[in-house]
Amino acid sequence: MIKVDLQKVKCSSVFLSTWHSALFNNQVNFYQNFNQTINSIDREMEETFTFIIKNKYLWRKILGHVPTIHAQLGLVSYRFREIPSDRLSYLTFNIVDDQHIDRSLKEESNIKLLCQKLKYDKLFILYFNSMPKLLRYCKNLQFLKLIHRRFPLYFGHRLAYDYWEKNYPSAKTRPPPHESCGDCYESPSWVVDNIAASGRLDCLCYAIEKYNIAPTTTTMLMAAEHGHHHIIHYLNRQYNIQVPDTAYELASYKGKHINVIRYLSISHPNVKITILSLINAVHSTNIEIVILLFGLIDEGRLENPIELLKIPMVDHAIKSKSLEMVQLVYQRFGDKYLSGWGYDDLAEFGLVDIFAWLYKRSKVRLSDRTVFLATHSEPLTRYIYANCPKEFRKSNNVFERACQRASLQTIKFLVENSVNPIQESFRTAALRGDLQIVIWLRENVEIFGGPISPLITKDVALTGTGNYVGVVKYLLECGYSESSFPPGFIMCSLLDSACSRDSIELFSTSLEHFKISVPLRLDDISNRPDVSIVTSYLNQPHSGPGRDKMVAWLIPLYQVCLQPDHIRGFVIGCQSAEPLRLLWDINEKIVLENIWRCLTKGPDPLEILQLWFEKNKLDGFSSHITDYLAVNGSIKSLKFLHRVGGHVYFSSGTLARCTEIDIFEWFSKETMTTVIQKGHYEIIQFLFLNIQSEEFIDPYSLIGRNSLTHMQKFALQDYFDWIIKQQLNGKGLEFEEENNDINEEGSLEYCNIINQDQYILEIENENNNNNNEITQQNNNNNITPGRIKGMLGKWKQNRNNINSDIDLEEEKKGGKIKGLMNKWQQRKEDR
Repeated sequence: MIKVDLQKVKCSSVFLSTWHSALFNNQVNFYQNFNQTINSIDREMEETFTFIIKNKYLWRKILGHVPTIHAQLGLVSYRFREIPSDRLSYLTFNIVDDQHIDRSLKEESNIKLLCQKLKYDKLFILYFNSMPKLLRYCKNLQFLKLIHRRFPLYFGHRLAYDYWEKNYPSAKTRPPPHESCGDCYESPSWVVDNIAASGRLDCLCYAIEKYNIAPTTTTMLMAAEHGHHHIIHYLNRQYNIQVPDTAYELASYKGKHINVIRYLSISHPNVKITILSLINAVHSTNIEIVILLFGLIDEGRLENPIELLKIPMVDHAIKSKSLEMVQLVYQRFGDKYLSGWGYDDLAEFGLVDIFAWLYKRSKVRLSDRTVFLATHSEPLTRYIYANCPKEFRKSNNVFERACQRASLQTIKFLVENSVNPIQESFRTAALRGDLQIVIWLRENVEIFGGPISPLITKDVALTGTGNYVGVVKYLLECGYSESSFPPGFIMCSLLDSACSRDSIELFSTSLEHFKISVPLRLDDISNRPDVSIVTSYLNQPHSGPGRDKMVAWLIPLYQVCLQPDHIRGFVIGCQSAEPLRLLWDINEKIVLENIWRCLTKGPDPLEILQLWFEKNKLDGFSSHITDYLAVNGSIKSLKFLHRVGGHVYFSSGTLARCTEIDIFEWFSKETMTTVIQKGHYEIIQFLFLNIQSEEFIDPYSLIGRNSLTHMQKFALQDYFDWIIKQQLNGKGLEFEEENNDINEEGSLEYCNIINQDQYILEIENENNNNNNEITQQNNNNNITPGRIKGMLGKWKQNRNNINSDIDLEEEKKGGKIKGLMNKWQQRKEDR
């Protein structure tokens, strides 16, 4: 057995992680860095490394743990309770800040972390619209039970397109029905539909039996889309659900699931193949699935053979970008099923091998558009010029197209073969922002060697892409052509463009070229611009981080020229604290009078609030600002206001501290309704958990009953019941819960790169602290049992009113949720 000092190996984890990162980034000087690292360590560590590297077995073992070490060093610093609920619900939370880690590994880590949040974090909020994606990741029964225990009403709610969540699919982003079923919106069985996509038959059977959700045709289509033929077989035999023709289309999309195609062809010979199934298959690179479909078509299994004669199938095969697929389809269908649009796609893709193979066999002639599109690929351009020079020379604006997209080598090839360039080509290359191409054209093409029009420089500065600043600097050095423009035209245009694009580099380049001292001075003789360019920029209505950086750069340069109106106009549109800090030193009074306006511009103005508190303890803070922060979901700002306990000014003219007032005095019923409609659950949770009032707060009484749809009311009932339970527990009453037969054994393990015990201990400490605070509040509150009984009666009446609205609306729409709601309500009343 090999014995090694593991402590020394552990000390070298940083070196191994750096080495692993270097391998990912394909650094050329990797071995040089390796030798430098070896030389930088001490003699004893060097001997350890030498021993490890010489031992192949041990070296491979260590390299196997390098990704884990690298992940630990890149671990995002989040406390367990501070992980964003929305990002974790939609599986977009990056536990490891490393772009090289596979997406599936990140999603798997998010699933494991989500399980721990559902089990241990009672304040965690699972977003409803994330349910379809989570159910498709349902790899075992424990995960399904865990979600249902925390959010049981989610399984009976209808998944509709008019939901208020931010990630609902619009008509533009919704996939076509022949490509994907998506999240199964508007399907009454959307829960079991998405579970069927996971391929777990035990989870599917459990959901159908326990949650009383009958499978539908959509359930079978989801199984076909995700390649689970055993689910299709079970649904057909157990529930007699017939296989629709669309199953072939979904299974053949991108050629992913040949097993489903084979199962359907053998077990369900009566199911017809559609033309869309063949089109989806030829778009992929899976030759086997296309050959299988061709065999089924020869057996007479095609739904409409006549329609197949109208489809340019070779054009569809070109989209696969596979020479083998194009050869297979072309040999079967022939030249009649190839059109000029297919050649256009080949030119756009730059596929020389497929282009050459088809051009030798096809009689379809090339169009000007094909030659025009092919110029971005040098090999394809050379092939077209060598084999079909007539079409190449007849095409118009070939050189201009090349200047827009092609590389420098392609442009050189066109110039060497006497392709006539036009004057507009130089402007196209300049707008592209490729300085190397601009310099080469001016030095090697005769028509581009003269003076440059000021309009080209102006357009590049205003709308150019890429390295447009470098191109502008080069054009300024080349000089201008004689024109009727005034001498200061180009200078004013560049400064205006720099302000409109928030470009500090372009602004400083213009000042350096024209040798203008700052601040700008008005000179009638040279027609130089005055400070109005800068001051007008400060008053521009547009805002953003780029503008804030630009202004932070301009303020020290033009501090003398700034007037109170200029400062006021900028403060209103500011979204960053850095320039505000500079303006505060210039004119504190104006900034203090208008800083509240900039709080309504950004998404979460936490930095601005911190600056305000740092300067004068939020003096002049108005209560309507908190309304805006709540509506926009600025949870960080609200937590900061509550934590610092700063003075808050109310309309009554009194001053109070945030921690000593009823937090609901900040908000009106309309604000609470808007917050609920926008789905800012964290805001609602924060408000109810920080109530300082002795009265029982009924959440149903804080929203407008007629302002919410029946779906919103239905989705909020489970959450509102939890809020009421928290209040009752805090006031000394017990709130009974259902007994859940969930076996905690065999539950999902925590993410490998997170210390589970540490976070569970942290949660227990936080819960103990919260219980101590609640106990102390109960000692200070004198609430009689009769008073609490009246509060509960009022709460039940409000909730029954909400339930009656739901029942009426469900009866009108013919919903299937009424039975579940009545059963749930009866169980609540029986307790």
